[in-house]
Amino acid sequence: MTFVYDGRDSCVLYSPATGKWISFARSCPHAGIDLLSGDVEDLEDSGCGVIISCPAHAYLFDAHSGSCLWDTTRGQPPATPALLTYDVEDRHGG
Repeated sequence: MTFVYDGRDSCVLYSPATGKWISFARSCPHAGIDLLSGDVEDLEDSGCGVIISCPAHAYLFDAHSGSCLWDTTRGQPPATPALLTYDVEDRHGG
């Protein structure tokens, strides 16, 4: 589901592996590209969480924390700012 929050295009996705909802701003913090045009992989079963891949440069973001997991900074931690994420409250049980 997509929505606008605080002037930002955003979305909410359900993770069947955890039974929880995740929500984030759709604009990549690096290039401004719509992240819903990239891949969203639910890797909770393998312990990696829900990973979002930017379609512009394949930067990887943790959908829960927003932290950048991979960018083109080689040999150092990623320098890309975190993805804006939102807390989600499920008021209807699923």
